[in-house]
Amino acid sequence: MEIASLPKSSVRIKGKRAVVVINPAGKTDGNASIFIEGTTGSKYSVRDGVIIASPGEYEVAGMKIKGSQIDETLTFSLSVDSVDVLLGKLSSFEKSHSKLSEHDVVLVDVDTLIDPSFLSSLSSHVILLTGEKAKEVVNTFMKDNVITSQKFSSTKEKLPQEVETILLSV
Repeated sequence: MEIASLPKSSVRIKGKRAVVVINPAGKTDGNASIFIEGTTGSKYSVRDGVIIASPGEYEVAGMKIKGSQIDETLTFSLSVDSVDVLLGKLSSFEKSHSKLSEHDVVLVDVDTLIDPSFLSSLSSHVILLTGEKAKEVVNTFMKDNVITSQKFSSTKEKLPQEVETILLSV
């Protein structure tokens, strides 16, 4: 499984059989696009792919995806090559983290300037920060022990034993 930062705060999640793009900023070649703000797909084009912009359970080329509504935004739980990934906005996770289960990887679209330390309760392996305010949150609250990278790759067996926090940037 590979998670990579794309321009304009978009992120690509690539498994062995499927590619999903989060909040694509235009056309994409993925199997599916996920919009965490529930954007209708009318102004976006996914070549031969599925647009996911509402709560529900989905399966795309073997990748299981479950979406839940939190206020105006959505959170998604994905199973990518046996790695459980939680995806959503920092503000949504802050409101609902006590109701969410632990995942291997938490992919956070940082949309607000709050202390993200509670995210460690959602992942025992990897926290990936992306979005417009990600760098500012890292500089304000998490100056130490944050790795900056354009992508993160791992398998279930090779996930780190201690929580790693990674700032995804283009």
